[in-house]
Amino acid sequence: MKRILALVAACAALACPAQVYKYVDKDGKVQYSDRPPDDGKKTELKVDKPSGAAKGTEDWREKERDLNSRLNDKRRLQDECVKAKEFLRQFADYQAAHPRERFFYNGREITPAIVEESRRVVRDACAN
Repeated sequence: MKRILALVAACAALACPAQVYKYVDKDGKVQYSDRPPDDGKKTELKVDKPSGAAKGTEDWREKERDLNSRLNDKRRLQDECVKAKEFLRQFADYQAAHPRERFFYNGREITPAIVEESRRVVRDACAN
């Protein structure tokens, strides 16, 4: 029962908007309180959220998307590098064992142009 009362009290406290009073006391010092001063004039100020608050959240999300995109690009390049190196290794092994035969990889005949393209991928993708 005590927990339920504490929960209801906490919810009620959250539902009420908090007010803060600022005033200058008799000594000239600025004071802040949750209760208005007894002898002071009342001046109400509305405080809005800064307009850049939502923009800051979007900036953060945009930066995160950009970072994830760059990381995905880097992983893709690393995968291409590994695949191209493995292909060239298998090609070199096969060519050394069978110098006059054609080489097939994943069901297609490998031409000098394909080998050169793989070397270019290794040169470009693996350099990063």
